[in-house]
Amino acid sequence: RDINDIYRLGESLYVATNSGLLIYDITLDRWKLLNRSDGLIDDVILDIEYYDNVLYLATQGGLVTFSTLINKPITSYFTKLTNKKISDIDMMNGDLYLLTDIGLLKMDTNTKEYETISRKRFRNIEIENDTIFLSKNNALYYINNNELNFLFQYDKIKNFDICNNYIWAHGNHSAIIYDMNTGHKLEYDETDGIISDKINDIQCDNNWVWFSTDNGLSFYNWEKYHYAK
Repeated sequence: RDINDIYRLGESLYVATNSGLLIYDITLDRWKLLNRSDGLIDDVILDIEYYDNVLYLATQGGLVTFSTLINKPITSYFTKLTNKKISDIDMMNGDLYLLTDIGLLKMDTNTKEYETISRKRFRNIEIENDTIFLSKNNALYYINNNELNFLFQYDKIKNFDICNNYIWAHGNHSAIIYDMNTGHKLEYDETDGIISDKINDIQCDNNWVWFSTDNGLSFYNWEKYHYAK
C-alpha cells in the first residue's frame, strides 16, 4: 500500500516505501528491508534515481546515496538537505535535480556541490530531451534558457509522464493527454474504461499508458489513436 517507486537493476529490484528500502533478489527469491537502523536518514523514501552504481534516494528527511555494489548506504548526510523533504528527483547529464522544501536544486554528482535553480516549490519533475518539466498545483511548466515557462493548466495535477511529444497527466479522478506540438488536450476518466475514479499514478511508454488506481491497474494502447501518421 505504501510503495512510492520501483527500480530494477540486473537481478535486484529496489522498492521505495514508507517503511524503508525493500530489496528483492530475483534469483534467490529473497526480500530484505533496510531502514534507519541500517543507516538511512529516514524511513519514508519517495523516489529513486540511478547513476554510476549509485541509487539516489529521495526521503522525507533528506538525500541518501546508496551503493548498488555493496547494497548499503554510503552517504546519508548532506548538510543543506538535512531534515528537508525531497518530493521528487531526476537525472540529466550526471547532475541530480531535486524538488525540495527550499526549491529546485541541482547537484553535481561528482563534487556533491549544489546550486539553486528556483526557489519555487514544485510537486513533480520529469526531464526529457534536456528539457525540465515541472508540475505545481494546477499547472505544468518547463524550463528553457533558465526561465520558467507555463505550458498548460489542469485541475490538481498529481503526477505526469512524458512519451515522445506527448504528456500524460492526472488529477484525483481523471487524466489528460497533451500534445506538445499542437497544444491539444483530451481527457480520460472512468467512463472511458479506467478501472476506478481514484487515480494514484500514471506512467507511459511509446505504446501504452497505465493508470494505478485504488482498484488496480488499467492499460490503454494510446499509440493507436494519438500518434501523428
